[in-house]
Amino acid sequence: MRECSNYVRDALMQAYEKHDLKTITLLINDKDSNVDIDLTIRWAIENEHIEIVRLLLNNRQTCLHDTEQYFSTLVTASRYGHLEVVRLLLTDDRTVIDECRNSAIRKAIRHGHTEIVTELVKWLNT
Repeated sequence: MRECSNYVRDALMQAYEKHDLKTITLLINDKDSNVDIDLTIRWAIENEHIEIVRLLLNNRQTCLHDTEQYFSTLVTASRYGHLEVVRLLLTDDRTVIDECRNSAIRKAIRHGHTEIVTELVKWLNT
């Protein structure tokens, strides 16, 4: 598979900045653009672009768990304190917390995100 070109990456970043979901959708769904979906969802989570996260969650190829390159999406959202993103991720059946060895909870605690800790513990107990 060929890499995502700088042109596509730049177009995607510009679309993110403008919250241009139409262009983002086009680039993500274009099989020839080779967008790195795993990097893309983590960027959207770090920047709290919930509409983009929701869009990427609809793509069943999106990886939500830890990889060699990235923390899980739940750990990323917990670290940055994005409560609504955490809630959205917890509604996805691909989200698992025990594979992260409670990393999401530890990150939320370390960064002082008490509401997220509460949400994660509540989710674990359901």
